[in-house]
Amino acid sequence: MPSSSSSGNNHVGSATPPPLTPEEKAARDVRLQREHESYIRGIATMRSLPRLRSTIAGAGGKTNTITRIAEEREEVRQQHLRAAAAAAADLLRRRQAHQEKVKKLESSQAKKRNRRAAKKLKKKQRLEEELRNRLDSDDSASSLSSSSSSKPSSSDSDSDGEKD
Repeated sequence: MPSSSSSGNNHVGSATPPPLTPEEKAARDVRLQREHESYIRGIATMRSLPRLRSTIAGAGGKTNTITRIAEEREEVRQQHLRAAAAAAADLLRRRQAHQEKVKKLESSQAKKRNRRAAKKLKKKQRLEEELRNRLDSDDSASSLSSSSSSKPSSSDSDSDGEKD
């Protein structure tokens, strides 16, 4: 039975995962940033160990030049990483601002649609009410006129009913 469930997981794994909520995305970004910084610190420590050894040993000349060049390269690399992180943060901020604008616009449009629908419904009800009132007034007027001549018309309707 466990093998059947593992094969089921393989099929599920090939499907795309559900989209993350903004909170989950933020938590994931924070976790990834923390892991990346930890990794960078580890690399920086590993790269600085040879430099520390050569400094401790009192090496000079070419070793110091190589160390200085390596430090400059590392600084440039760090600058690139910081610039990339800043660009990613700016992109994320712009996307979030855009999403907020979209939500605000959708909300505004939904309110307008609801107002229009309510207005249309009110107008429809008002027209139906006016029509009902007209029909009621026509019925009452026709009932008054037909009440004066109702006896002949009722006998006519009875005779019409017998002919069919």
